[in-house]
Formats: sequence, structure tokens, C-alpha cells
Amino acid sequence: MNNIPSMPQLGIYVSKIDPTLRITVTDVDIVDDSPDDELFYLVRWIEGEDESDMSAIEFELDPVEWQAFVESEQLVFERDPYMDSAPENSNVAKIRDFLMKTKQNDRS
Repeated sequence: MNNIPSMPQLGIYVSKIDPTLRITVTDVDIVDDSPDDELFYLVRWIEGEDESDMSAIEFELDPVEWQAFVESEQLVFERDPYMDSAPENSNVAKIRDFLMKTKQNDRS
């Protein structure tokens, strides 16, 4: 496999085509068959944002399938839901808020 795209971040992605399409990448497993092979990974994701939803169907895609899905739906990374749980006024929360503000300014 040539030109394997970079690994996705864990977190929430939103479609530019249909903003109601929101997915959460829950896991990225790196498969290391041999040192000579190119990087290969599997992306696991669910529809929506609730990882605790036991009825959510989990999907698994290889790098080529993931890239095709991202391109066809024009998915963009929105945020890491784990950062939402950072205690307010902590350094992590301040960094999160700064990054979100910078991201919003970039969209303007």
C-alpha cells in the first residue's frame, strides 16, 4: 500500500457537507506486521458523540477506506471529548479554551 494517509485523531469529526453527520473515532489500532511494511492501522468509529451508548454500532476501516470516507463526507476534526472533562480554571482548560478560540478565529 502506498501513500497511506496520516492516522486520525481520537475524537469527534463533523461533515462539512451535512453538519448533522457527527462521528466519534474511538480507537486507532496500529498493526505492525513487520519492520519492512508501511504503517498500517485500523480506525474504529461510531455515529454520534456518545461513546457510552451501548446500542451504537462500531465501524472499522483500514487507512484507504478511512481516507475515502473522510473525503466523501468532507469530515473535519472538531474536538477531543476528553478535553471537555478538564476542570475549569485548570491549566489544561485554559489551553483548551485558547486552542478553541484560535480555531474559531481561523474559520472567520
